[in-house]
Amino acid sequence: MLFRLSPLQGREIEARLDAGDSAAVTLGKTVLITSEGFPGQVWTGTITWVAPATSRDGSLNQLAFRVGMANITAPLLLGQQVDVRLEVTARENVLKLPSKVILSRDGKRYVVTAVQNRVRFREVKTGIEDFGGSEILSGLNEGEMVLLDQGKALHDGDAVKVSSAGAAR
Repeated sequence: MLFRLSPLQGREIEARLDAGDSAAVTLGKTVLITSEGFPGQVWTGTITWVAPATSRDGSLNQLAFRVGMANITAPLLLGQQVDVRLEVTARENVLKLPSKVILSRDGKRYVVTAVQNRVRFREVKTGIEDFGGSEILSGLNEGEMVLLDQGKALHDGDAVKVSSAGAAR
């Protein structure tokens, strides 16, 4: 007979994250919960259980954890999808660029800048990265212009025209 045990303390949300971020999952840690069914509402939850080991889901190694639902005021239904946001790591007041402007070549990271109307590749060191961007630790200063190649092959020294609005052509 197959069966599934349910927690005695009430309903919980089971979530998974990439095993590489598993150090951020600790009992008692607070997470944020949202649901598309209740736009604009954000609830907090607490991690109540962490799987003893990672599991493989396709090509990904993941760690499962559960979050208590005591603070959720919406009438969520069994099986309804929610988003659980767990802060893995964070730093404030950092220089961050969209990931699409950072290039990788020969194991190094670069951004494309314009210096005296010429394309210049500048090596940068990146830090924390997420789906939308990368922290720049060194190699670029706040306020400097970064170019997006927009599908064109750019080479160091190519001529570039920068308009007064800041858009390169």
